[in-house]
Amino acid sequence: MLTADLVNARRRDGKLHVTALAGKARARAVELAGTYLAILAAHVDATRDEVEAALSAIPTGASERKLGLGLRKLLDDACTWEAEPEVDPAELRAEVFHRAAAVRRALGDDEHFDRAVVLEEIGKARGLDLDALERALFADLRGAYRLLGAPETPSEHVVEAYEDGQAQAVLLRAVRVTVQVDCATASEARALFRKLKFLRLLYRVQPRAQADGEAHGYALEIDGPFAMFEASTKYGLQLALLLPVLRECRAFALEADLRWGKEREVLQFETSGGWGAAKGSVAAAAERPPEELLPDEVAQLLARFRALESRWQVEIAHELLDLPGVGLCAPDLVFFEAEPKSDARAKATAKGKAKAKPPARRIFLEVLGYWSRDAVWKRVELVRAGLPFRVLFAVGARLRVSEEVLDDDLPGALYVYKGAMSARAVLERLEALAE
Repeated sequence: MLTADLVNARRRDGKLHVTALAGKARARAVELAGTYLAILAAHVDATRDEVEAALSAIPTGASERKLGLGLRKLLDDACTWEAEPEVDPAELRAEVFHRAAAVRRALGDDEHFDRAVVLEEIGKARGLDLDALERALFADLRGAYRLLGAPETPSEHVVEAYEDGQAQAVLLRAVRVTVQVDCATASEARALFRKLKFLRLLYRVQPRAQADGEAHGYALEIDGPFAMFEASTKYGLQLALLLPVLRECRAFALEADLRWGKEREVLQFETSGGWGAAKGSVAAAAERPPEELLPDEVAQLLARFRALESRWQVEIAHELLDLPGVGLCAPDLVFFEAEPKSDARAKATAKGKAKAKPPARRIFLEVLGYWSRDAVWKRVELVRAGLPFRVLFAVGARLRVSEEVLDDDLPGALYVYKGAMSARAVLERLEALAE
């Protein structure tokens, strides 16, 4: 992924405008990407220092500097470099230096130190020939890593990735992001919110009426990495990954408040797109299975709860709950009571092969473990105001919220946990909510 310093942009009227590639500039970018791809293919098994020297030998003008560095960054990310060496280089260097010092002390006045003899002696003991030992001595240095595999992709695709990467890199400096997004179907909307949670983004959502009357339009407000007390690189990367997710929706319009450059200048950035906005485009390829989009802690809870023997069954929640006064809630899991076998058998006898009605009592679970205290308190206020759903909100202990802020007779409850969520603790709270 590109970094913010590699973005080719200009500032004008309080806004940041990413320089688009068109005409001769785009043709030059494709040509440069093709040249870099050829160099990488020809330097498989070369060291990183050798590869970078060959890439740097390609002349680029001052106006192409960021373009060249950006293309090289993306291609470097796609390369396969030598893994960590089996022999610890630091340990090997210490052994060589100690052995060399001992040999020097033992030399007579007329004797000369022979480096190769020392290396051959140590190499023989370790089962390494001289060349392998030489490489292993400094294999932990970045420039000594060897290129094991070069990317095989059309140069046009590299340029497209560069264009997308510039917009993603801008979001690394975002304070706040607002998105107007339209989804073609309810399934597309559910996929969007599952991926938002998978990325662990701190967002608020409101339904938005669409011109064609479809009920799949939403207004998202997302905290950026620079909205935090200390800018988080990991969170910034997660936010940058939002753009590919939005492009899988029918249409979106994004606005971001930025702190740009070393001086942290306040600027705005805008971009839009979506599969419906592209000529001749169709919806994205089949989405990944829902289980793969769950945050790790939710997936672990799902597996642990299914291993329990209880009257409750659990599934991934696909519904979006309309919470009046707050907006939409995208629960992670839904629990429902399993119908006793005796009751099911009696219904089957009475109604033949007709399917039994789904159980009416359901309890949703929304995990707020990595969110903010503000998000938790909004849920608390909603429950107190008369929540129309039974919802258990799982909250990380680091948010410093007590379970006792909600009375036992309310339709919602808090589960405060440390570390990993406990399936048995969740079961206890489901039983309490069911009453």
